[in-house]
Amino acid sequence: MKVVLEVGLGTGENAVRILSSLPRIKHYFVVDLPYTFGHEEERRMRKECLAKLLEDPRFHLFTGDSKSLLPWL
Repeated sequence: MKVVLEVGLGTGENAVRILSSLPRIKHYFVVDLPYTFGHEEERRMRKECLAKLLEDPRFHLFTGDSKSLLPWL
């Protein structure tokens, strides 16, 4: 059985970092909806979070279309 967990960066950087630290998760998917981040500080935090996550080979970035997860199911 495969379990796919899709989270948005809007859930918070700490939540996404916790997911990335769990070794039992083989792949995790983060949805990036840039239009939801209007303030300069939010955009900066989003970029920093993405930069750290991109170092993890288990990380997959999607831009909001959940159908793009279907090949992984």
